[in-house]
Amino acid sequence: MRLGERLAEAGLPVLPGSPEAIESEAEGLKLAREIGYPGDRKSIGRRWWPRHESVVRTEEELGHALETASTEAAAAFKDGSVYIERYVDQPRHIEIQVLADENGECIHLGERECSIQRRHQKLMEEAPSPVLTPELRQTMGEAAVAACKKLGYSSAGTVEFLLIQVVVSISWR
Repeated sequence: MRLGERLAEAGLPVLPGSPEAIESEAEGLKLAREIGYPGDRKSIGRRWWPRHESVVRTEEELGHALETASTEAAAAFKDGSVYIERYVDQPRHIEIQVLADENGECIHLGERECSIQRRHQKLMEEAPSPVLTPELRQTMGEAAVAACKKLGYSSAGTVEFLLIQVVVSISWR
């Protein structure tokens, strides 16, 4: 079972995407239609870290994007594997710090917001996050602990969340 499936079983919301590497353009098109556009195609490098990713907004862009990602991955890591996941435009990047031991005990140490980035690299971290309510802070902390317990994690680490904010505009006449 893949990590995303295990995290979903632990109650965490997980972005929809390919459970395995995309094998063909037809498979990529079928999946992209299921999860919707825009999508994010990623080539996979060592330790499953995304080496390169790009947003694909239409079906016409997908074939070229998959081919480019696969070529880049193969050249850099000798592995041309590519996967697709739903793209989230301008999410807040929240990280929850955790400590877990071999006995299954786990605690979280609060969060930090890492939304100020350049080229997918954090420029600044802010703790606590200015956008979390006390209820959401508690829910995210509990979710991070549940995920670590479900995975049998034992160490110090970080559980990363994308916080999607909904903005409602109201006008009066």
